[in-house]
Amino acid sequence: MGAKGGCLNGGKGAKVTGTILVTPGQILQINVGGMGGYITAGWNGGGIGKPGQTASCGGGGASDIRIGAFNLQDRIIVASGGGGMGGGNNLNKGGNGGGQTGNNGLSSWGNGGYGGTQNSGGNGK
Repeated sequence: MGAKGGCLNGGKGAKVTGTILVTPGQILQINVGGMGGYITAGWNGGGIGKPGQTASCGGGGASDIRIGAFNLQDRIIVASGGGGMGGGNNLNKGGNGGGQTGNNGLSSWGNGGYGGTQNSGGNGK
């Protein structure tokens, strides 16, 4: 499971399931994403929120499994984090991570951010 986006209405992280073939003695690194906070990004790839009068919350970090040298490119499975809650009021919602494309966020100040894809995080609107 990816981590939840920051604040009250942060988006849910993605859930990924599957089977990984391993060999006896093989070492896997399992990283659990951290929840986003007020402006701060969640550990392992969450986006930073916007500071200021209508500050937003940071996105949740991804959870992943890595083999080899345990670098970013050594990920073999990833569950994305959810988007952080937008600033302005508590009606704003961060988008959920998951699937081929995460869903978009909701905002009372216009449009929420776009959902991320398999290759990149979602952009703001």
